[in-house]
Amino acid sequence: MHKLNIYFSPIYIICAFVTIYLGGLSTFCYYFVALCLHEYSHYFVAKRLGYLINNLSFLPYGAKLQGNTNYKKKSHELIVALSGPLCNLIVALLIISLWWLKPITYPYTYQFVEANFYIGFFNLMPLFPLDGGQVFLNVFNSEKIKKIAYKIMQIIGVIISVLFLSLFIVSSLNKINFSLFFISLFLFVVSIAPYNVNYLTKIDSLNFKLNNYAECKIFVVSSNTNFLKLLKIINANYYYYFYFVDTKLNIIKILGEREILNFVNKGVYYISTKN
Repeated sequence: MHKLNIYFSPIYIICAFVTIYLGGLSTFCYYFVALCLHEYSHYFVAKRLGYLINNLSFLPYGAKLQGNTNYKKKSHELIVALSGPLCNLIVALLIISLWWLKPITYPYTYQFVEANFYIGFFNLMPLFPLDGGQVFLNVFNSEKIKKIAYKIMQIIGVIISVLFLSLFIVSSLNKINFSLFFISLFLFVVSIAPYNVNYLTKIDSLNFKLNNYAECKIFVVSSNTNFLKLLKIINANYYYYFYFVDTKLNIIKILGEREILNFVNKGVYYISTKN
């Protein structure tokens, strides 16, 4: 049985403390539980279909599962992607049904219902890497068309994030609505993220027997190079290694493309002695 490694981004922890300090303890708790339900549904369904998920990262804009998800069928990717939002919506509807039987539970659960609806519906939006965006990109077979579709989704995501930020600012004049802020932050960050659909899965698809191989490219880069710049030169036809050097060209660290992407997914964009 594989262990699920859980990582909390330092920025995520800071955001949590700020939210709680400003009086948003209940909001944070409800969203955290709803987010855990969402990600566990992805994990459970993927595991049942035979895929390995071994990392769960809590980031400033939400959470992200990682593992070997080189889907054998398009239907598998569709099922896994939709499992998270559907779980949130089902939980919300079940609690609403409970209100009819036990109206006294409404004051204690309406925020949890709100959190599940927000997470469920917004993850269905056609914005990558939201679940809806993954489903949308799954429709196209051409990598070139996928990149064009992704650019369009980026523009739409930024516009919507600005809209929710405006609503958050307006709400702060009366009572601060942290839900609007979280949604705005989430949509903005995912909208500016680089297109990297195939980076994690392409090398996992290779069966390394004696007659199989992957062509490798090596780049020598400065130790202060932003990881996001490196992701832009990666494509699905090669495997990449990056030699990080100092001003005297001494090698400080050697990282593969998988390691680079793992750091980016955790909110780390530069090399350090701890990497």
